[in-house]
Amino acid sequence: MKKIVLLILVLVVNYSCTPISHMKLMNDPDVRIVFNEEEISSLGLIVNFFDSFILENTGEAQNIHQSYHQYFETIENLESIEDLSINIGLANSNATKTLIKKLKDREIFNEIWNYSYGYDFQTKDTLSVELELNQRGKYVQLLELLGKNNKFFLEYYKELQSSGTISPVNISQFKKYFQEVKFQKEVNRLVFAVHYITIVSGEEYKNR
Repeated sequence: MKKIVLLILVLVVNYSCTPISHMKLMNDPDVRIVFNEEEISSLGLIVNFFDSFILENTGEAQNIHQSYHQYFETIENLESIEDLSINIGLANSNATKTLIKKLKDREIFNEIWNYSYGYDFQTKDTLSVELELNQRGKYVQLLELLGKNNKFFLEYYKELQSSGTISPVNISQFKKYFQEVKFQKEVNRLVFAVHYITIVSGEEYKNR
């Protein structure tokens, strides 16, 4: 069953030329202030990817808002990034790798992420590589803008600025905050998608 789910996600990433959420994101005033049309189209691809993941893992029996709540209830009590990586199912999946590879060919990638490398302090060898939010990119600018009207996004943004990365505080916030989120709004789903794709992205180092 998991192989079927991953196959469906790969197909969504590869063949969704016009993201379902594209037009709604395009009309979001906060998104339009920060991103151009081409970048918004790429953001829609991220939302579509995560929507598909959520719906596949909740049986597609409910609307998108209910499905998001149902899914996040299942990971609410997980305590570590390792537990999240194992249970979310996005880490090292072919679907996630396909999405990231597709986004790397677009300007949007560098507006959201940087690569972070883990090293062996004795040998200086590179051991791991993972995504981290680009503090100077447009995505973090969007978080700051969203924070003007949303206390949670403001706290999330401030913690990012303070720690320089997604911290355990950020992760703990997300596991609880979903209960208050209106997931009908695509930009809210975008923030959750980027957050979880980022924290489960770590893998053993390979020459890139």
